[in-house]
Amino acid sequence: MLWWASSPLRLWLLLFLLPPAQGRQKESGSKWKVFIDQINRSLENYEPCSSQNCSCYHGVIEEDLTPFRGGISRKMMAEVVRRRLGTHYQITKNRLYRENDCMFPSRCSGVEHFILEVIGRLPDMEMVINVRDYPQVPKWMEPAIPVFSFSKARLWKIGKIYL
Repeated sequence: MLWWASSPLRLWLLLFLLPPAQGRQKESGSKWKVFIDQINRSLENYEPCSSQNCSCYHGVIEEDLTPFRGGISRKMMAEVVRRRLGTHYQITKNRLYRENDCMFPSRCSGVEHFILEVIGRLPDMEMVINVRDYPQVPKWMEPAIPVFSFSKARLWKIGKIYL
């Protein structure tokens, strides 16, 4: 008997060699064409950020932070923390503190990893970081609420974190 005939991979090999069912292929191809075309256009237009200091992100960061040019008051920060729109972090004397609750502990660990990489260059501060899959602050909300987020959408404020 050939080695591959008794291998657990023989089923995968058989499925790989079978021709695709024509009816399903046409149906699923048209079903996903819009998305595949969007992905291909994005790949064609993609320009990597070659800057050593990540200056290619400065425009996005400035746009996201424009509503807070006048600063963020203690009252506003207390309101954000009270509403639980993300995970509350504080940096005091180069030490990082986080509230006990975190919806996605591995994401919080990732956030903490990157903050700790630059903590020596950061002032004492506090912030709320949304580690959920979707933004928490709609763009139309006034006044703007300072919540950093992993996710960004056209109708939501404060997008991806660039640490």
